[in-house]
Amino acid sequence: MLGWALGNLPGSNPQIRRYCVLGAVLPDVDGIGFFFSPTAYDQYHHTFGHNLVAAGLFMLFMAWRCRSWTALAFGALAFGSHLATDAGLSGWPVYLFYPFSGRAFFLSHSVGLSHPINIHLIYVGYVVVIALVVVCRRTPLELISPKLDRLVVSPLRAHPNACHVCGRGSNLGCTVCGRPMCLRHTRLRVSLDTVCEECTRERA
Repeated sequence: MLGWALGNLPGSNPQIRRYCVLGAVLPDVDGIGFFFSPTAYDQYHHTFGHNLVAAGLFMLFMAWRCRSWTALAFGALAFGSHLATDAGLSGWPVYLFYPFSGRAFFLSHSVGLSHPINIHLIYVGYVVVIALVVVCRRTPLELISPKLDRLVVSPLRAHPNACHVCGRGSNLGCTVCGRPMCLRHTRLRVSLDTVCEECTRERA
């Protein structure tokens, strides 16, 4: 949720938002030891994924993939948000200079995962995600299906056109003939393409 929230800051785009979510969870790749043994998990968690070298590599990768220096800053925020929250809210040390140093870092007054503040922050995260739906007119569904996201938030977006069937406000269009249509007169294909009733009958 934090990566999604940061990805919605001004200056972002759909590609940047996807990488922000990735960057916010990517440090936990070093938790893979969990699938082998408790010892491996304890030994490697917060090491090769939670450090400044990994952060720098991700930032450069994100800037290259997005062809934007702005993406570099977003990458720093997303990856850094994970390091900062883990250092203060997980109860685990963060080895920022791994593999060059084994020095562990904590934020002052660090608390464990079971602390009530973490539960409260989860609920705050839900509120932020909902607020972004209202303010930015997008949901996390954009990450997996931009078409579905567009349909979900369609009622909240401006309706500059008139439906060619009933004249109601519309922000959708038939992918076959291009005519505007409202949600009431929209037919969905399995591909989530929007088609008007006339084109649906013709193709049938």
